[in-house]
Amino acid sequence: TIEWDTVGGEHKSARMVKRLVTIPTVSLTRVVDVDGRRVGYLFFRNFVTPSTAALSDAFAALKAAGANELVLDLRYNGGGLVDVAVHLASLIGGSRTAGQVMLNYVHNDKIGPQLNKTTRFTNPDNALNLQRLVAITTRSSASASELVINSLRPYIPVTIVGDSTYGKPVGQYGLRFCDKMLYPVAFSIKNVNL
Repeated sequence: TIEWDTVGGEHKSARMVKRLVTIPTVSLTRVVDVDGRRVGYLFFRNFVTPSTAALSDAFAALKAAGANELVLDLRYNGGGLVDVAVHLASLIGGSRTAGQVMLNYVHNDKIGPQLNKTTRFTNPDNALNLQRLVAITTRSSASASELVINSLRPYIPVTIVGDSTYGKPVGQYGLRFCDKMLYPVAFSIKNVNL
């Protein structure tokens, strides 16, 4: 319960109830004809666990509609889970990227090479095997959004429309400290060419 006084001096109160709110992560999927090409458009908000199924469904719809190009709208998408980024990038690259190196986790010399690892593209159902990608970005497009863009660049042309992205090619691990969880930057993420 919260209470407050209005500017006019009236005393008010309200009761707020906590509940689960699910925000759709794939907000819009469309396909349009442009000079004989079937161009898909996908507005993607957040790299969270429910996004994997939502992306699979969206790409099934894009594939069924015959999309052979894609505009991926990542405006304001601050990133999230690497597993979801792997899924999205693999849906875009399809058989062209399947099994190829997508990203390398690179740790500093104090932690050492024992934690370095490589993640490869998968070949999920309904992948589009695109020849190129157009991504719409802002300064708020970060982390996993940048990972999708940068990991595909060695394999297909990627065109950025909009502003430069945030610039966060790093990741964190959660570390327990007393009763808190700390997420310090622990590694950098590099594509196959770096």
